[in-house]
Amino acid sequence: MRAKTTPAATKTPRTGRPRKPKTIVPAKAVRGGPKPVGYVYGRPTTYLADYCSKAVELGLDGLSPVQIASQLGTTRTTMNGWKQAHPEFAAAMVQSAEHAQAYWEGVGATGAKTKTVDGAIWTKIMTQRFKEDWKEVKAVEHSGQIDTGRQSVVADILGLVAKSRVKDLV
Repeated sequence: MRAKTTPAATKTPRTGRPRKPKTIVPAKAVRGGPKPVGYVYGRPTTYLADYCSKAVELGLDGLSPVQIASQLGTTRTTMNGWKQAHPEFAAAMVQSAEHAQAYWEGVGATGAKTKTVDGAIWTKIMTQRFKEDWKEVKAVEHSGQIDTGRQSVVADILGLVAKSRVKDLV
């Protein structure tokens, strides 16, 4: 004969202390009921309107978006969310990026005159950070005809098919 089992609420764990019975709470009670109109779920934003002018100022010093995020005390991911939620911040970040590019172009121009900047390193920085304007374009041009000695590859294939030599195609 099997032993009777006790209800789950009275079973004792390895510690020897009795367990507390679990109470089931309705879902609405857990969430606190319906929220008022306009209520926003989640953690409040840390965005401040002053961040627009701060981002533009930091761009004038040539800082990257990651460096700007660090100076604002946040992450690049959070800043991307701010750009989507606040059009004025998105515009400020575009302006900041343009200022940063102008700063680094100025560094290159000054370095070329005074021979204080390594051109290879500066070029690498520019091509990696400002890809739209500084990508290296390698154009390959071809002029003339390529003579393969055949009149047409299609004609060769049709000739082999007509001669029932399909094995030669493979």
